[in-house]
Amino acid sequence: MTIDGVAVSGATRFPVGDPARGEPFGRAPECSPGQPEEAMAAAARVFGPWSLDESHRRTVLVEAADALEEAAGEIAPVLTAERGKPLAGARGEELWGWMTAHPAVRKISFTGSVATGKKVAAAAAPDLKRMTLELGGNDPAIVLDDADVDRVADRLFASAFANCGQVCIAVKRVYAPERLYGALVDALGERARTIRVGDGREEGTELGPINNQPQMERVLGLLGDATARGARVVAGGRRLDRPGYFVEPTIVAGVEDGARLVDEEQFGPVLPVVAYRDLDEVTVRANDTHFGLGGSVWSADTDRAEAVARKLECGTVWVNTHGALAPEQPFGGVKWSGVGVEHGLPGLFGYTEMQVVHRLKG
Repeated sequence: MTIDGVAVSGATRFPVGDPARGEPFGRAPECSPGQPEEAMAAAARVFGPWSLDESHRRTVLVEAADALEEAAGEIAPVLTAERGKPLAGARGEELWGWMTAHPAVRKISFTGSVATGKKVAAAAAPDLKRMTLELGGNDPAIVLDDADVDRVADRLFASAFANCGQVCIAVKRVYAPERLYGALVDALGERARTIRVGDGREEGTELGPINNQPQMERVLGLLGDATARGARVVAGGRRLDRPGYFVEPTIVAGVEDGARLVDEEQFGPVLPVVAYRDLDEVTVRANDTHFGLGGSVWSADTDRAEAVARKLECGTVWVNTHGALAPEQPFGGVKWSGVGVEHGLPGLFGYTEMQVVHRLKG
């Protein structure tokens, strides 16, 4: 840990699990109850001069970015061991931390689940702390009846199964027109059967494990609920017979709104494909959720797709892609998916407080 610019050890350590092997791979320092107070007191002492010296802040942040980039080869294997993400995708990850109760904290930025976001908001409310909450999503992808199935299938699959489906803005449910339904289900199933699943440290691995056992059990439970309702597993559907928390990439057909797999955020490698007849009706169905993080529309006619996309109730909507983000692009959710935005000028403004200086001549 770093407190007041000094490396500090914790009094104890806790195990950090390896989801690809189902066992701890290391131990991390655990701070004592007094150490967060020390860290916040140190931050409060330097906040005044730090906040006023913009040039120094820029220099330090650039130096920090350079240091992280130089250490990517050392950091990436640790992230792969901790999260299961294939090594090639572990570089460039960002680590975030937060505190809610300390009086010196003025702004909280939290990324995580809806349930935890509500707890953060409740803890911050008594002191009226400013918050940015980027929470869960159940992103719909609506495929229109003029889409090219093969092209759409490649992009949908990549968006849905990135990081084993453990991405807040991943495609979580696909709505396909009846005319293309069978072909799209088959195409997605073929991709699920051919992707290479394994330990992220092994060369050629494309899909790693679910991060932890409780989440794996939840994903399998959602799948079981869907099949009990008559859904059909097109590809995958099983836990792999090996150490770790591996579930086969799974495509589910014959599933409807109302099934937990469709209505809830699964956050794992299981993708439901839902059929529809009427485009206006399916837009209403896609919006009938507490979530509102992202969504996408897929069509050969981009103008037509954009018209549909604008009807989706979500913070970011894409046409013929999904999950494309940029530092200058504001990102946030509506409804239960978030409060405020990150990135872009609106995201930066969230870390500022407006002050009006009104002067009269003496």
